Amino acid sequence: LHTTVVYFPETHTKTHKSIVGLSDLNIHNAAMVVAMITKLITIIKKEYPKIQCLHYLTDSPTSQYRNKTIFQFLSIHKQLFDVEARWGFLEAGHGQGPCDGLGGSVKWSADMALKQGKAVIQNARDFYAWTQTLNESDTSVTYYFVGQDEYDKSLEEVKLKGKGLKAVPGTFKVHAVVPVSSNKI
Repeated sequence: LHTTVVYFPETHTKTHKSIVGLSDLNIHNAAMVVAMITKLITIIKKEYPKIQCLHYLTDSPTSQYRNKTIFQFLSIHKQLFDVEARWGFLEAGHGQGPCDGLGGSVKWSADMALKQGKAVIQNARDFYAWTQTLNESDTSVTYYFVGQDEYDKSLEEVKLKGKGLKAVPGTFKVHAVVPVSSNKI
């Protein structure tokens, strides 16, 4: 699960939106994050087409979020999606956030559907198929799926654009990344 809670500006009709990405790939690296975000932005832009800047706030695993690949991704985010981006990192052990609650709620709902005989879920694709049977009165969560092809495309892009990238000294001490241009971070 890749759980996201999007908060909108005061001028929007909604205050927030819960979005969950699913995949049958058990991969936790920057390429998977980029694949998830690519689909996520499409969903966000449908809801809020005037978006100008995204502020990501995540925990800090270096394999997924706090690394040179994500830093480079941020530097070209505007070119890729026509939306600026910034990224803040929470420290480990600093409590549970809304995304953790969303993940727990989604898993609980699936568990209840299984117990009640309303679903048969053997894998991530079954889970996603079950989410697509839910109507608005059952859930306010939007779901999307990232499969092998989308991951492979993301991995190829990350490798291509990441050639020659060097690790950022002091990455563990970085608490926020704000791109200043497409060439620097």
